Amino acid sequence: LVVTGDKDLDLDFGATDADDTTTTLYFGTSSASATDGLGVTEIDASAMTGKLNINTTDVALSTSEALIVKTGSGNDTITLASKSTVDAGAGDDTITTVSGQSSTLTGGAGKDTFVVTATVAASTTAPKITTIKDFTSGDTITMGDVNAVSLKAIGVANVATATSLVDAITKALGGGATGITAIANNTAVYFNYGADTYIVVNDTTAGFNTSDIIVKLTGTVE
Repeated sequence: LVVTGDKDLDLDFGATDADDTTTTLYFGTSSASATDGLGVTEIDASAMTGKLNINTTDVALSTSEALIVKTGSGNDTITLASKSTVDAGAGDDTITTVSGQSSTLTGGAGKDTFVVTATVAASTTAPKITTIKDFTSGDTITMGDVNAVSLKAIGVANVATATSLVDAITKALGGGATGITAIANNTAVYFNYGADTYIVVNDTTAGFNTSDIIVKLTGTVE
């Protein structure tokens, strides 16, 4: 789907219309009733200069596939309902993720807001992680009840002895045998692991569990 123009636009995918009684626009192998390869795989609005409001509810995909979303120079709002790869272009954009999926987000130029509301770990051995590739000054991340305008505001966890990413997350949340006190409910800490930065948010239960939120910031961010 290619969208162009300079007018503001709301874009969603209705469950039914006059010519189509199916409940969802499928692509890939997400349903036995879907024809493999048909439906929406990419929304390209990169040439658009108007403000675009996208809601991808009713675009279904299998767990191995990612919807591609590109927007232009307007102050766009993107609400995801599946695993997605987003490039929001210029403008002050707002991108909202979905529970239980790993998405990769690029806000682009402008002061962007990333709303990670219930993007939770599917399991503590293979957690779902939201990746933000270009988090920079002026951007904001909202994770559950935590707003992270700057990393200094939420504090750093010492995970120097971690033997894996999952071990680092566990240590940061206070669930490992490291002497780290479990962080308070709905509280975030960050740490650097490898070449990247991670923010973890504890839910209402101490230690690392499947309702915690994990965000990866590409590169070492201070």
